[in-house]
Amino acid sequence: MSIKAYDGFRMVSKDFRQVLRDLEGVSVRIQQHNRARMARLLARLAVGQIDRGALKLPSEAEGTGATHSRGPLSAAFATMMDRQEKIRVTRHRDPAVDFEVTFTLWHCRRLDNYIGVVAAESKEPRELLLASRVAREYGYWNNTDKPENLSDREWANRASAWGECLYDKSGPSFRIEVPEPGLPTVDDVVQHLPTLEERVKAQAEDVAFAAWLARHEEVAKEGAESVLRACFRFHRHSRQEGSEEAGELARARMQVAAQLPATITREMLLG
Repeated sequence: MSIKAYDGFRMVSKDFRQVLRDLEGVSVRIQQHNRARMARLLARLAVGQIDRGALKLPSEAEGTGATHSRGPLSAAFATMMDRQEKIRVTRHRDPAVDFEVTFTLWHCRRLDNYIGVVAAESKEPRELLLASRVAREYGYWNNTDKPENLSDREWANRASAWGECLYDKSGPSFRIEVPEPGLPTVDDVVQHLPTLEERVKAQAEDVAFAAWLARHEEVAKEGAESVLRACFRFHRHSRQEGSEEAGELARARMQVAAQLPATITREMLLG
């Protein structure tokens, strides 16, 4: 049988009420972490709209329901909400806007203890759980080799424990969903604004590829699929020192740095 509990953990306490209290405390820290993640995302999207406007590039909000009449921060929020709705409708992954975190636990009779897994789109929730010292790492899988720091006996014990729980031999599981973070304030977003260097890097590749494509009109004439392949190839070659694409990217960075506003203000975010 296949067992894959890559993000497995084992609670320190064996008392059910204490387990719930421990996970509640961890959930608060995860909420705080995700609120900061959301603030960084909104800052990046809003600043991206401001910068693309300065460069006269199409807004990333186009086609997402975020209208140009909105201020950059409002448009960023609308873009985030549209992408989250798309996750719910299509079930396609979009880790940047997915803040859902769920703990699923079982009471393992073999261990007389609670073991569980973390479902999240980022690794930080599990890291926060383990850093809190209320749980220990207890992953297991049987599709590749075991970690070198674990003995064969310990690995076999984990196999038995996870097999018992995942194949309904140890009672039903229970789930704890971490509430999604509250919306960050404008001040929160301001604290997470990207640096000018990060902003230049974010826009330069698009500017560089657009300039390259303008000189290679035959690629555009072959259609959208050809342009997409050329875009991937351009980004790959732009990392090769001395290549035509690397030179184009260097010129674009200088151009972008000269055109972007050096500082993003609160007023600019609100539009």
